[in-house]
Amino acid sequence: MENELQRLKGLFGCGWNLSILWLPGGSDCLDGEVRNDTIRVYEGNPDKAISVLRHEFLDYLVCKAVKPYQDLINVQRTTVNAVLKELQEEAHKEKERIVEKLKSVLEAQETESRFELSGPRFPMRVSERKHTGKRLREGGRI
Repeated sequence: MENELQRLKGLFGCGWNLSILWLPGGSDCLDGEVRNDTIRVYEGNPDKAISVLRHEFLDYLVCKAVKPYQDLINVQRTTVNAVLKELQEEAHKEKERIVEKLKSVLEAQETESRFELSGPRFPMRVSERKHTGKRLREGGRI
């Protein structure tokens, strides 16, 4: 395993900081992983373990190449999330302001309706009242 890791380092000219640790059966769900510059291989079969070492070495190189972009994307994501949060808070405040205004209009209308049901504010002369629903007597009087 160590010889294969040295061969891979020489072939690709990088990964010099990597070391290998073979832990057969060390994981139920992983064949291998890179943790803290150490390639950990859990595969028990020596031939398959070499294949896992190669896979993890190449995965390390690819991840190392894209890491600066991932870091940039994470910074952008954090910035965008902060802006979105601020916009959501502003939209919520505006929505609440509008809802309260609409509620006050509705309550004012309700107050006016109650006033109309309770009758006029000022006394009216009998002649000004409407006599709907009553039949007129002969001669035009009720």
